[in-house]
Amino acid sequence: MNITLDLHSENNMTHFEQDIMKIDNVISCHNISERYDYMLQLVVKDMDDFHNVSMMKVRVIGNIKKMNTSFSIREIKPFKGFPIK
Repeated sequence: MNITLDLHSENNMTHFEQDIMKIDNVISCHNISERYDYMLQLVVKDMDDFHNVSMMKVRVIGNIKKMNTSFSIREIKPFKGFPIK
């Protein structure tokens, strides 16, 4: 899920980040450049659960101008760790 905030003050961004940390379904959150402000990775059991998490947990944080989602249809190459020795 990509999020664009409505207001970008340091206080508003801190509030969003603190609240997103409380949602167990959000397994990663990144502050990103360009088109969106944040990229979230969510884990849900089905589309009903996704609706609940996105609308009843994420959207209610407030100060969200836009939410954009995409879904993994199938995994081609699984993450096996970082190739750093």
